[in-house]
Amino acid sequence: MEKSEEDIQLPDVDSGLETGQDCAMLDQEEKETSFGNLTFAEEIKDESVNKYWAGKSFSLYASFLGLGLISSIVGPTIVSMEVLFDTDAGTIARTLVGGGVGYLSGSLVCALCFDRFNPEIQFTLAMVLQGSCMASAPFSGNVYAYIVLCSLCAVGMGFVDSAGNSYGITLWNTHKFKGPLLQGIHAVWSLGATLGPIIIRPFLTNLNSNDALNTTNGTSFSATPEDVEFTRYAYVTISSISLVCAIVFFVLLILQRPPCLASKAKQYSDDQNTWSRGQIEKKCHIATLLFMLVIHFHVIVFVEGCTGSFIAPFVVKHLGWTNKNSALIAAVFQGSLGFGRVVNIGIAAVLTPRAVLIMNLSATLCAYILACFLAYGNSILWISIALAGFFQSSSFPTSVLWASDYIQVSGTAAGFFLLGSSSASFIYPNLVGYFFDNGTPMYMLYMILAVAIIQIFVFIFMQAFAFYASKRAIKDREDKKIRVHQDM
Repeated sequence: MEKSEEDIQLPDVDSGLETGQDCAMLDQEEKETSFGNLTFAEEIKDESVNKYWAGKSFSLYASFLGLGLISSIVGPTIVSMEVLFDTDAGTIARTLVGGGVGYLSGSLVCALCFDRFNPEIQFTLAMVLQGSCMASAPFSGNVYAYIVLCSLCAVGMGFVDSAGNSYGITLWNTHKFKGPLLQGIHAVWSLGATLGPIIIRPFLTNLNSNDALNTTNGTSFSATPEDVEFTRYAYVTISSISLVCAIVFFVLLILQRPPCLASKAKQYSDDQNTWSRGQIEKKCHIATLLFMLVIHFHVIVFVEGCTGSFIAPFVVKHLGWTNKNSALIAAVFQGSLGFGRVVNIGIAAVLTPRAVLIMNLSATLCAYILACFLAYGNSILWISIALAGFFQSSSFPTSVLWASDYIQVSGTAAGFFLLGSSSASFIYPNLVGYFFDNGTPMYMLYMILAVAIIQIFVFIFMQAFAFYASKRAIKDREDKKIRVHQDM
């Protein structure tokens, strides 16, 4: 029997965006306003979630450690791969474009499959895929085969990244430290990304740009492919550590008696095909907010990914640093990300997601303004990169927490988040590669600064719309109470 609009329970958001938490308090009737697998944030009680809680939490942390290690490989070794495959910066930069395609594909697989099949099986397969492909990539013998293997690795990475956020939100949904726990998995990711360049550094050849400060038409190297062959084993080492992390999920899987292929997550029925006007409006609000979140995650990852992937080749080509020393500034950036995420575990227990995002976006902009003055000394670049890493550190997980106050962060929602973030990898590698080959590497910093300004305006629009949607929910609830009183 179809329910009328008067029978639909609206979210109680008495404080609007001042807290954002009241949007999570919906009753059973609110489940009928789902948008696919997306609903306004609600508490989903699943007894299977509480079983092996500690083991699942540890497995999730291990998967993000491996994810951080894998993600740290390409940036510090990209110059060595350019020499190994005897190619140019523009071509090797397509590795990151391929990575964006792979990340997008992994997030789409998550959106389609994660809520339907056993998550431990999916995590194990994704981590084996990412580890094996990355280990074999530098032995492919061809730059395009290298790009393809890195792209396949990114499929597994995209799945682990998007599914991990949904898995964590569901696992810790009723925990009073949900925010710090989610910040923690991203802190572990940064730990892996920080250790990665340090592990890689002994495998790097001490390359140095011949004319980095005097040319605007590319950079030449005196090294030969034989000089950088040892760099291949950095990929093997990092990938082996990542594969060990996959064992943790496999152990958790075999502890289930018997192992279950299908997901035990609560599913919504599809028999509610008739929607009232209020339900349609609510679905439009969810879809609009989700679209804004896609753009928001896009610009956040654009700024962070561009810096993390290209700060090492930037200092080689523009400042004439050695290849080994360039790995150190990459480690500083990733270390600042890790340190910031550790600090934000405590901050998340005190400040609201909105307050943290305002602080992060504003400070990130100031850091990149400072970086543009690197001509006054290399110390300015070290400081600005460290500050940028610190304040960008919690933007992604805090945005997930911000979103969880308004919509249910299911596998579908997390897939859309990664759709926005991975699509950034289609754009900035080509732009940076063009700047390196045909312009000046400084254009990279100016581009990052421009996007840092854009991300502030995107968040302002997103927050304003969430405020509007909350006010409409309050008004609809009050109108419902008035109608009920009149009927009495």
